[in-house]
Amino acid sequence: CGSCEQTNAAGSKFCKGCGHTLYEPCPKCLQPALLDQRFCVGCGADLADMVAKRQKQYEEKLASAVAAAKDFEFETSLGLLKTVGAVDDYRFRATAESARTAADRVKTLRDKTLAATQAKVHQALARHEAGDLSGVVKLLKDIPSKLLDDATQRIYAESAGALEQLKSLEEEFAEATRLRNWTLAGELVHQLQEALPEDRRYQKTAEKIAEKLLGKAEALFAKQKYSAASSYLGAIPRRCLSPKTETLDATISSTLWIQAAIQAEAFASPTLGRLAVRFSKLVPDDPSGPKWAKEISETLKTGKRHPHNHLPHWKGSNQAWTGGQFELYTRPRNVKYDESNETIRTQLGRFSVAMGLALQGLGKARITDDLSTQKKRKKRFGRKQSQPCWGIDIGTSSVKAVRMEEVGDKLLLTDIFFRELEPNAPGIGGMQNTYDQIQPAIDQLTNSFDLENCLVWVNLPGSAATTRFVRLPPVDDKKAAVLAAAELKDRIPVPADELAVTQTLGVYDKESSHGRPLVFSAARLNIIEKRMELFEQTGLKVDGMQADPNAIVNLMAWEFADTLAPPQLEPSDSETAKKKKWGKKDVEAVARFDEKTPTICWVDAGAASTTLIYVSGETHWFWTVEQGGDNLTSTLARSTKKTHDEAEGLKTQPEKMEQPAQHFAAVDAKLAELRSRFKKIAEDALKQNDRFDPIETYVSGGAALTPGWTHKLLGTNDQSGKQ
Repeated sequence: CGSCEQTNAAGSKFCKGCGHTLYEPCPKCLQPALLDQRFCVGCGADLADMVAKRQKQYEEKLASAVAAAKDFEFETSLGLLKTVGAVDDYRFRATAESARTAADRVKTLRDKTLAATQAKVHQALARHEAGDLSGVVKLLKDIPSKLLDDATQRIYAESAGALEQLKSLEEEFAEATRLRNWTLAGELVHQLQEALPEDRRYQKTAEKIAEKLLGKAEALFAKQKYSAASSYLGAIPRRCLSPKTETLDATISSTLWIQAAIQAEAFASPTLGRLAVRFSKLVPDDPSGPKWAKEISETLKTGKRHPHNHLPHWKGSNQAWTGGQFELYTRPRNVKYDESNETIRTQLGRFSVAMGLALQGLGKARITDDLSTQKKRKKRFGRKQSQPCWGIDIGTSSVKAVRMEEVGDKLLLTDIFFRELEPNAPGIGGMQNTYDQIQPAIDQLTNSFDLENCLVWVNLPGSAATTRFVRLPPVDDKKAAVLAAAELKDRIPVPADELAVTQTLGVYDKESSHGRPLVFSAARLNIIEKRMELFEQTGLKVDGMQADPNAIVNLMAWEFADTLAPPQLEPSDSETAKKKKWGKKDVEAVARFDEKTPTICWVDAGAASTTLIYVSGETHWFWTVEQGGDNLTSTLARSTKKTHDEAEGLKTQPEKMEQPAQHFAAVDAKLAELRSRFKKIAEDALKQNDRFDPIETYVSGGAALTPGWTHKLLGTNDQSGKQ
């Protein structure tokens, strides 16, 4: 026996003295061979060399185990040592013993290392909770990442990153101070104070920088360099703000806001003039205020006006992303009126629905169907269509009415009525009008004017009607009626006998490749009947009812009939003859109608909603968003902490606000949201109606009188109002 040198009988497989095996199979031929045998008698293999190779393998595992332990891979190391330490061949006894001894040492090292690591991690977590980032990094920086769990590694990385940023901030701050770049230095010292709230090293430095920045801002403000002054003031560290800086900041913000508002507005107005006066009071030494006030006054007296807009153009652009240029609609062209009546002359933009209702009552409307259920009643009362007609628009916050009559071949607008409603609660109105709410207004209307000998048409809020836009094949009226009925049944999931429907079908042209556009609006009969009952309670005898957007479509189609219709030209033998006889522009206009149809875009800014409308000679399309002037008023009421009525006044008189920039910021956010929605809506509209070619944009409604409304919602320039 090589292990204990005991002599054993021939043929013994194990030593009788120590039990050690006496043979092992030859690794090459598997013939039994004595452990101390030099060569295999079966195949001649060098058994001693093979033993040396095994010894080398065990030594390599020992070395790997030591390296793993040094790399803190304790379990890997112990696994290798366990394998070598389990070898019981006497030829490798010393190596196995070394492995077992090493395993004991690795276990001791592991336990000490993990205990020390755990103690440091516990301290580091406490430092992290206390905001001591450098303490975290100091404790954890020398600990191998493999000894830390994911959460601790993340804390270390964040702390180290923050310290690196702080170091960078400190270097930038030192450089900014050296270069006397005080605006940058102010911003950097603010960041350092925020990052190190308990560190007082920068407090005195911040106070000195704040003093320099305030002095610069005051000097620039005195020189009327308001934007530069605002930049210096905005760089003052937040912890160094004082009542003095806040007062100057409010003054500069108001000055800049008014300056931008005056320069960006597309139309001169009394509101703009009052803002100029307020500007003069804010900065008495700036000659711009008196200059603007004078220019606005002169522009209001003699400035160039669009035929449909009583306000003259001012400095800002009125180019519209909806198409062409935008204008306020306040003056009709195809309806005559007394221009000496100031209310009629300047306020008709708020009466677009009422005018559209009156037009339909007089039989001058594109949409001829009636949503009311009063056809039999009309005959019983003997009303005639040739009678004058009152269009009455009862909305969320007011009653607006106009009286029109046909005199010869002209339409004449003779009377106008307006009264604010007393809301029962914020947002009450439209379909939720109550008898108590509207009765005083109706009483005033009927007491002031004779309605007995007039037709009376009333509105249905657009939210109560569902409208669909379809393009049928170019079929005759009989077939179109069948297709229209099928479309109505398919698109409105309500039985037809429960609906009142208006339909507008395009002209039949069997040669047309564009089909026949169909627009229908449907409202539930029970809703209409309930609204009719409300009017009956007030004493009104109603002859017809139309939805708000349809009423505006009627007005647009009447007002812009010449623009929307192609020139009526007679056939000719040649293009040269056409141009000579009719003129080049007329020929081009006719050709244009083959591909596109000139289209008017209209935005109605109501109290409860805003509607985008497209009207062409062929068809029309509209979409209503339930967001209007009342939303802006509520936003201002919250910002200014005023009542709804007080905020309504401030909405069109911002010069009365101490800080208009602050309060109108929320209004601007609402307008930006609405602009974004309308851009998507317009994109969908033009996809559905690829023949629309918007050439002009008009705005109606009281909400549009809010400063900045038109150019921030429709302008092609940025919404800040800067050109």
